[in-house]
Amino acid sequence: MAVAYDDEALYVLVDARDAQPDKVSAWLTRRDEDSPSDWISVWLDTFGDGRTAYRFSVNPRGVKQDARVFEGNLEDVNWDAVWHVVTAKNSAGWRAEYRIPFSQVRYDPENTRWGIQVGRVLQRAAEQTYLSPVPQATTRFVRHFGVLSHLEGLPRPLRLELVPYLRASADREHGNTRWDYSAGGDGRAGIGPSLTLDFCVNPDFGQVEADPSELNLSAYETFFAEKRPFFLQGSEIFRYPIGWGGGPSGNETLFYSRRIGRPPSVSLDLDDDQIEQMPRQTTVLGAAKLTGKTTDGWSVGVLDAVTARERARVRWEGVRTEPEVEPPANASVVRVSKAFRGGQTTVGGVVTHVRRYLDDATRNSLPQEAMSGGFDVEHGVGDMTLLGRVFATHVKGSPEAISDLQRSTVHAFQRPDASHLSYDPGRRHMDGWGATYVAGKLSGQPWRGASGISIRSPGLEPNDLGYLRRADSQATFVWLQYRRDEPTATYEQFSVNGNAWGAKTFGVERTETGANLSGYMKFRNYWYVYAGIERRAQALDVTVLRGGPALLVPGGTDGWWGFGTDDRKPWVVEFDGWGGLGDERSARSFGTEVRLTTRPVPSVQLSLGPAWQVSGSGHQFVDTLDSGDVVVGRIARQTASLKLRASWALTPSMTLQAYAMPYWTAGTYEGFYRVTAPRAPAYRARFMSVTYDGDDRFLFEEVRSNLVFRWEYLHGSTLFLVWSHDQGMRRADAGTLVLRRDIDSLLGAPSHDVIALKLAYWFAM
Repeated sequence: MAVAYDDEALYVLVDARDAQPDKVSAWLTRRDEDSPSDWISVWLDTFGDGRTAYRFSVNPRGVKQDARVFEGNLEDVNWDAVWHVVTAKNSAGWRAEYRIPFSQVRYDPENTRWGIQVGRVLQRAAEQTYLSPVPQATTRFVRHFGVLSHLEGLPRPLRLELVPYLRASADREHGNTRWDYSAGGDGRAGIGPSLTLDFCVNPDFGQVEADPSELNLSAYETFFAEKRPFFLQGSEIFRYPIGWGGGPSGNETLFYSRRIGRPPSVSLDLDDDQIEQMPRQTTVLGAAKLTGKTTDGWSVGVLDAVTARERARVRWEGVRTEPEVEPPANASVVRVSKAFRGGQTTVGGVVTHVRRYLDDATRNSLPQEAMSGGFDVEHGVGDMTLLGRVFATHVKGSPEAISDLQRSTVHAFQRPDASHLSYDPGRRHMDGWGATYVAGKLSGQPWRGASGISIRSPGLEPNDLGYLRRADSQATFVWLQYRRDEPTATYEQFSVNGNAWGAKTFGVERTETGANLSGYMKFRNYWYVYAGIERRAQALDVTVLRGGPALLVPGGTDGWWGFGTDDRKPWVVEFDGWGGLGDERSARSFGTEVRLTTRPVPSVQLSLGPAWQVSGSGHQFVDTLDSGDVVVGRIARQTASLKLRASWALTPSMTLQAYAMPYWTAGTYEGFYRVTAPRAPAYRARFMSVTYDGDDRFLFEEVRSNLVFRWEYLHGSTLFLVWSHDQGMRRADAGTLVLRRDIDSLLGAPSHDVIALKLAYWFAM
C-alpha cells in the first residue's frame, strides 16, 4: 500500500496479493451494487472523530462503490462522489490505484492527521481483512482506524459543482399522449473548509424505482422507504428516530423526507364502494441542504424545500376519487450534534417546521403550520451505551383541520370510553411531547442486552414532516442477545434473541403485552437459517374501530422462519415463511415468499420473487354508521405478488435495469357485525350480526414496472432513458383469486405509460 497527495487529490495504491490469481472473483454490475466479488476498500476519517468516514470500494472489473459511514458503523450507500480508480490483474493477484479529489470530501485543512483504513474481501474464502485490526464484534468500526499523518498544506478547494439536466417525455393515459419538456439541475458548493451546500431546482426523479403495491386495510399509514437521490444523500445527518429497534415502530421519526412530495397511498372503503388512489406526490420546486462539520466539532444539517400546488388525479377505471388539492408548502429541518470524549458522548438537537400556503379549498382540511423539536444524548462507556431523547410538537390551523387531527386514528380523541382524552372541535392547535430512553450493552460478545421506555403523549403529532403510527402510548421493553461471531467447525455466526414488552395508554389501558424468542445461524457453507416464535396476550386495541371504543382483542401466537443459500454462488435461493393464529379464532395468517437469484454470466443478474399470503380477521373495520354504531366484518383475504428484477451491466458505467411487480389481493366478508360490547369477556359476545348493504367482496389488481438505461458517459455526467408503466383496476364481483382469470384481467386493465429521456452534465470549478 502507498499513499500520496498533491494540490488536487489523494492517491492510494493497494496491492491485493493472491496465491491463486486465476480465481479472483469479478462480477460486472452497475455502480454501488453489491456482488460476490473480491473488493478493495479505502476508508478515510477526515475529521479524526472516530464516528464518521468515507468509503471508496472497487472490484477487479472496476465497479465502484462509495458510502458515508456514520455513528461508527452505519453506512449511507446513497452518497456519491466523483472519483477515479483503475484496476488491473497480474500474476500476483490484482491492484487498485485510486485518485480521490479533495473537492469530494469534507475536512479541516488545519487538521494534519486523518484516520485511514484499508480492507480487502477475498470472496471465495469469505474473508475480510484490514490493514488496522478490527475486533469482530465491534459496533464502532471507525474507532479502529489507523492514522494518516503529515498532511501538511492541504488545499482549500472551491468545491463548486453543477449538474444541469434536460428532460423530454411522452405520457400516455386513457388513449391520449401528452408531451412534456423540462429542465432543472442539482448543484453542490463548498461553504468554508468543511460545510457543503447541496441544492436542486425542479429536480427530476423519474429514474427512481416505483414503490411496491399495497392495499392497506389497517389503521396505520404505510411507511415507504425514501428512494430519491437528493434526499438520500447525507440523510444520516438528519436522522432523529423517536423509536428504537426493529419492527414498525423503528421507522418512527421526527423527519420523514417522503413528506416532501408525498408518496401514493391506497385505501379501500366498502361503504363508498371505492378505492382512493391519492397521489399527494407534489412537485418539488426546489430544495437546498447545508451539511458538514465545523472546525470546533459540531455536525450540522440544514434542509429547506419548497413544493408546488398539486391536484390528485383519477387513476383506475371503476375507481372514483375526489380531486384533492395539495397546497404549496415550505418544509425546513435543522439538525445539530457534537461529539465529546473521542466520539463516545454525543449531544444534539433537531427542529422541523412546515408552513402550508392555504386557500379556501384547503384551509379546513390541512394544518397551516407544524413544528417539532427534540434533544438527544448518547453516552458510551466501553460496550455500555445510554441513549435519551425528548421531543415535542406543535400544530396549528383552522378548527376543522385540527378537529380532523384529533379524530384521526393516530390520536382518536373522540373515543367514547377514553376518560383521559378530550375532543374539542373548536381547538386551533394541538401540542404533544414524547421521550425515549434506552440503556444497555450494545456491542461485544457473547452477551448483549438493553432495556428502555418509549412515551408518546396523546397530542404528539409529528406527521406533517415526520412519521408516527400512534400517540397516547407508554411502552417498556427488554432485549437480551447471546451471540458468537467466531467461526467454529459448525457455524460462521450464531445468535439468539429474546424480547419482552408491554404498553398502555395514558389512561392506563393495557394495549400490548408480549414476548418472543428468535435465533439465527450461518453455517460454514454460508447457508443460513432463522426462526422465531412470539406470544401476545389479550389486550385493548384502541385503533381498530377507527375512533370508536377500544376493542378487547384476543391474544395470539405468531411464528416466522426461513433459510438462504450461499450468496457467492451463481444460483441463490432465499425462503421466508410466517404465520399466526389468534385465540378464540379471532385471526389467522400464513404467508411465504421465495427469492430466486441467478447470475448466468458475470454481467447479468436476474431475480424472481413470488409471494403468497392468506389471512383472516373476525373484526376487520368496515364502517361507522350514522347512528354511531361501528360495523366490522369477518374477512378472508388472499394476496399474491411477483417481484421481477433484471440487471445487465454492459460496462461499469453503462447498465440496463428492469423492475416489475404484479400484485393481486382479494377479500370476501363472510359476515358483518355491529360492535355491541367491546370489552365483553367472551370474544363472540362483543358482536351482534347486522345487515350491511355495502360490497361483501373485492378484488384489487395492479402492476408497476420500469425499465432504466443508465450511461455515465463522462465522470459525473449521465444519460437516462426510462420507461415506466402501471395499470390496474378494482372489481366488486370477485372475492377470491383465480390465477388465469386475474392475469387476463390485469393485462386488460387501463394503463399509464411514460417514456422519458434525461441528459445531465456535470462540471466542477
